[in-house]
Parts: sequence; C-alpha cells; structure tokens
Amino acid sequence: MEKVELRQLEVCLTFTFTYSGNLSPESLGMRLYNDTGVDRKIKYVRASVGISPQGNPIVLDILCNDKSIFTRREDDDVAKPIFTPRLMIVPNTNTSTLEPISPSWGKNEYLTVNIKEIGTTFAGADLTINVVVSE
Repeated sequence: MEKVELRQLEVCLTFTFTYSGNLSPESLGMRLYNDTGVDRKIKYVRASVGISPQGNPIVLDILCNDKSIFTRREDDDVAKPIFTPRLMIVPNTNTSTLEPISPSWGKNEYLTVNIKEIGTTFAGADLTINVVVSE
C-alpha cells in the first residue's frame, strides 16, 4: 500500500480599505472589524495608489484598536526590535508591501488607517489597502 502524505493548506483572507480621490494627511476614520469569530494573524499589508505621489512618498500606518501594527506593543515579545518601519509608496511607484511587527488581530478588534504623509508636488490618489490575514 502506498503511503499518502497529507499537508494542510494555509487559508488566507484579504480585507480591503479604499479611499477615492487625492490623498491628504488624516485618519480615515473607517473601522474594519474582525467579525470572523476567531483571532487572526496579519501576514502583510499591501498599499497601492491609482496615481503615484510626486515629491515625497506616501507614508501610512495601520492601527489595531488604535495601536500601530508596525511598532512593538507593550504586551509583545520584548526581543522584537523597537523601531517604526514605514509603509511607504515612493514617487513613481504605485505599490508597497510590509509585514507587521505586531500581527495579532483578535476577534471583535478593529483596524484603521492613518495617512501620515503625502507627496509634496502631487499627493497621490485613489488609495487601496489590502490586509492579508490567516488564522
């Protein structure tokens, strides 16, 4: 009899924020709740724009219950580095991807987006943010 090896596939879900029009530095105010009934792990965040910024990059922050997922939280493993990576879309590009330092997204917790900086010559426009999660 032949031995069969079974492998479990990882299932990922994508949650999306969209912002139409020219960007401005602000908190978008939209909350994206984890209503899946289980805790999730954020694998990565991809940000893209329809029209790229000019002059300076677009700098974004994603918050889980008002705390950045790109910086170490008080309850996280202290061995992790203490710095703030930036999710940036640089001039003449349209996309950027970054893995979070604090990837947990508990059930009933929410994500929000802050646009921290925009292009100086042209802000950039038509932002889409995909948050890819697993269990």
